[in-house]
Amino acid sequence: MVSQKICPKCRSKDITTDWSDTMLGKPTLSKYKCNKCGYESRIFPEVG
Repeated sequence: MVSQKICPKCRSKDITTDWSDTMLGKPTLSKYKCNKCGYESRIFPEVG
């Protein structure tokens, strides 16, 4: 079973990974954004 991110603010599962935070072409910690309420964070809880 694959776990899924869930928004801690509105409980939506419609989450997008934002890879725009890169430094010199090397990926850093990914940031997540809820497409329903707009909440952004590097940490989103997982369910499943």
